[in-house]
Amino acid sequence: MKNRSRLAASVPGSALRSAALALVLFGCGGAPSPGAQSAKSDAPEGATQAEGAFDFEATYKREASGLSERPVQGTQAAWSAKVPASAVPTLSRSENIDVIDIPIGTKAAVRCQVFYEALDAAGTLYGVIRDSAGKVEYKSIVPSGVSLNGGIPSTFLETVYFFDVSGGKGAGGLKMAVQVREQESLLCLHDELGYRRTFKDISTAFFSSFKPKDAQPKVTTYTEMSKAKLGDIDVGFTWARIAPGEKPGEREYTVSNTTLIPTSPKDVIFEDSYEVYAYDAKNVLQTGTWVEGNGGEVTLKIGLKREGEGKYSYQGELKGKPIKGLLKAPNGIATSLDIAARLKKKLKAGAPFELKLSEYHPSIDPAAVIDVTYRHQKGDPARQVVVTMNDRAMTAEVDDEGMAKSAWFQVGKQRLVIERLKSEGHL
Repeated sequence: MKNRSRLAASVPGSALRSAALALVLFGCGGAPSPGAQSAKSDAPEGATQAEGAFDFEATYKREASGLSERPVQGTQAAWSAKVPASAVPTLSRSENIDVIDIPIGTKAAVRCQVFYEALDAAGTLYGVIRDSAGKVEYKSIVPSGVSLNGGIPSTFLETVYFFDVSGGKGAGGLKMAVQVREQESLLCLHDELGYRRTFKDISTAFFSSFKPKDAQPKVTTYTEMSKAKLGDIDVGFTWARIAPGEKPGEREYTVSNTTLIPTSPKDVIFEDSYEVYAYDAKNVLQTGTWVEGNGGEVTLKIGLKREGEGKYSYQGELKGKPIKGLLKAPNGIATSLDIAARLKKKLKAGAPFELKLSEYHPSIDPAAVIDVTYRHQKGDPARQVVVTMNDRAMTAEVDDEGMAKSAWFQVGKQRLVIERLKSEGHL
């Protein structure tokens, strides 16, 4: 399956592409982009100051007006969409990427790009930040939303940066939005201080209305999308899908995660991960694949294969070092689909229960299965389950099929909440 190894396969290419994006965005000569704003600094007396007074707050809050819906389409009409714009958008092509410049009546256009492959969402955003950091000084980098647009998760990021100019400082604001689809990836950027709502409206419209000419038919039997919030900040999303396997009764369960966790006003942890599970007709796990990346670099890549009753072999890399071995799992390895089936049955009975299952989480321990406890106590809400792994507990509310509708746990002084945005089909 394409998603199985896309993070591992795309890291070198992603780094090159994000460098190219940053080059286009910030200019080849290292000068600030046309959308950057000049601001007076505390330069020594006699130094040349930026001309005119600069009101940062007013500039930061400004928005475009008078935009109207305009059609756009890709090279050879490969796709179509509609976006708000002040004039007709222009299409160009660079390195097999469609580039659409959307004017909004200001110094800088909103630029959207169409990649004809699946990228790593967090890694792509990180790449642009990393490759532009040598030209500017970022003062704030903030995740600014996760939403479903056209039924597909999109994530948004806002920044403010400063740079040196003759006699003072310049200020700019880079906004980004990314949507990774089954066949394409969409990336929108705007490099101009302010116009935050304008940018979000345009990128949302582009994502929501995007229609490939030759869209592939869906083969999934179940789809679920969730959003993660840390306090009041959207910090990521999960997209889970079930598809038929190669033989009758076989199934493949794919889970992709993107997280942007802020650790300070200008520092964010950018992580992508993918999990793929293949089941036989008896719903027994046959193979598993786990790939995790931090800042566009692969930190874990593990493959798991069933070797017989209660035995699985694993092989891969952890932080760049090869690992392999044999897992002993006398009770099998429980995954999301197994767990859901068991919880459905237990909760339907209505009695308190404690269910201990063996699970495999290679980022915690690639060489062993881990006992995870699912507990429903007397007096708990009807569909509440407390999940305990090692010393961490998570509370979840599950649906009639045993799948989590929402879950939450403490991260320091804040609560991380995962809430379902959408589900379709059947398990």
